[in-house]
Amino acid sequence: MIYPNCLYRALVMAKKKAEGMFSVLAVRFSVEHTLAKTLFGILARVIEKVTTYTICFILNVMLS
Repeated sequence: MIYPNCLYRALVMAKKKAEGMFSVLAVRFSVEHTLAKTLFGILARVIEKVTTYTICFILNVMLS
């Protein structure tokens, strides 16, 4: 499918941001190593780590 240039650039930027976020979650917050035993425990820990990342990101934007 052929996209207009502006849409293509927006999609590429969104992809880069998503890949960056998942990279930070994997490396900094060790999302793949939660040590949880149940599905609820895994979800709770992943949500906690994503929330922590979001708060840090917002604080970084506000303070810089």
